[in-house]
Amino acid sequence: MLKDFVTRLKREPLLLKAYTAQALCSIQDRLEEDDIPDLAKAAKFTVEPTDSYFDDVTKLSHVAALVRHLAARVARCHRG
Repeated sequence: MLKDFVTRLKREPLLLKAYTAQALCSIQDRLEEDDIPDLAKAAKFTVEPTDSYFDDVTKLSHVAALVRHLAARVARCHRG
């Protein structure tokens, strides 16, 4: 099932862009929730605000890298 999904993403770039946009919105929404500062501090987790990646249009080509970077940092944080 995952292989089919990845194949579809490769064929439909607009679908990938839509999922990326949704992921960014979800990440931003979660980072803005009230409980996050305390959780982040307890986990020694800091992240540059998502908006900082969009103040320079040259960074827009790196949105997928941003999502991967944030996901990897969260995964490392969960592993301890």
